[in-house]
Amino acid sequence: WRVIDKTSLIDYLEDHHAEAGGGMNFKAVTWYGALEELERTCTLGGPKTPALCKNKWAKLKETYLIVIALQKASGFSWSDEKGANVDKSNKSVWDVYIRVLTVITHQQHPNAKPFHNKGWTHFYGVQSLMSLTAKGTHM
Repeated sequence: WRVIDKTSLIDYLEDHHAEAGGGMNFKAVTWYGALEELERTCTLGGPKTPALCKNKWAKLKETYLIVIALQKASGFSWSDEKGANVDKSNKSVWDVYIRVLTVITHQQHPNAKPFHNKGWTHFYGVQSLMSLTAKGTHM
């Protein structure tokens, strides 16, 4: 998937966010519509299917949560351009963050590696969709 393909998918889902259920999970009809949009706008890369569109959206949501965790992590100053902005002064903190099981969350963060010195192009597009998801039990 090229950047423009992911952008097209996110744009389509933003236009059809009312079709989503809890957790911004979409029904099959939305994935078929997304496929039609991608076929119309994307000229390179392999063929897409509704299942691939759904899987790509799941991966985008997963990446969004990784970036959110990084933004909240102590020891880093997130920037859209430089990600966690890892340099000599915080490399040891980064190494611990990536490899060591954290005491608070009991999670490792190996999937954060791509963001050590690079932001994420799709953060705001995915954030706009995820912010439409109600959180909590009292609304």
